[in-house]
Amino acid sequence: MISSVYTPRYTAERCIRHFNGLDHEVLHWPRISRPKLLLLHGWMDSADTFQATVDALPAEYDIYALSWRGCGRSAWQASGYYERMVMLQDLHQMLEHISPDSAIHVCGHSMGSMLATHYACLFPERIKSLTMAEGFGMPVLEHTSELQARAQRFIQTSAPNPVYALKSVADVAEKLQRRNPNMDAAWAHYMAQALTHESELGLTYRADPKHHLPQAHPYDWHRIAPLWGNLHMPTLWIQGENLPHNHYLQRVNSLLPERQAMLPNLHDIITLQNVGHMLQWEAPQAFAAALDKFLRQVEAKSVQ
Repeated sequence: MISSVYTPRYTAERCIRHFNGLDHEVLHWPRISRPKLLLLHGWMDSADTFQATVDALPAEYDIYALSWRGCGRSAWQASGYYERMVMLQDLHQMLEHISPDSAIHVCGHSMGSMLATHYACLFPERIKSLTMAEGFGMPVLEHTSELQARAQRFIQTSAPNPVYALKSVADVAEKLQRRNPNMDAAWAHYMAQALTHESELGLTYRADPKHHLPQAHPYDWHRIAPLWGNLHMPTLWIQGENLPHNHYLQRVNSLLPERQAMLPNLHDIITLQNVGHMLQWEAPQAFAAALDKFLRQVEAKSVQ
């Protein structure tokens, strides 16, 4: 049982926008004539993940959040894996929709940070500032055996994991808290509701299990690193103090200083204390405070 229910301070306008062949969920917290900020979630998450962050930010930004294809209330692909370059097309069309004529602030978490960073490398003129939240970047694929194994997995895997029924929203909330010990109980219940829905099988996750399918062309650091020189926009790097439980993220952790040194306009590196990978779940107020301070500084310089 939860003692309270998380109630958003600011209610988003929730809509469905059709672009790049699929319906996409877009949340909008409108503030007319204020700087635009786009929030991009990570793997298997949803746009709702930023609700507590938005609630902790001052009402001085015109904020959008996108649910990637196959996540949240966005439509699932009929078949195939979720190609990252296609998701960059989705991001491009999203930006064309919300800000066709001017650069905007973009903040991504985890996979969302990787995609935002890749897009900023390709279209730096579209990004006013870049916030990389736990956006370590992709792994380094150097060994022939590893490249072979990944290719083999792609060829041999033709079907995703089956959709399965969940016990209850409360049970999902408890799992979120076990993995994210500092996550507030009411907020965990809110996110458990956001990440699930009632289907013909009962309560299931909203995210498409095809996101688990291996990539034909895995994101590899060596493919992206030569482009990081294009990241001349002000950049903020935010990370959690606690190493994530995921083996891949632990492996990348040792490479962070080298990658941070490659950013041409790195404004600051902020480490949130006693927080893991899911910054916006465990410490939304601290996350929002760091983001707000950075955006205020960028805005102040832009009007000088």
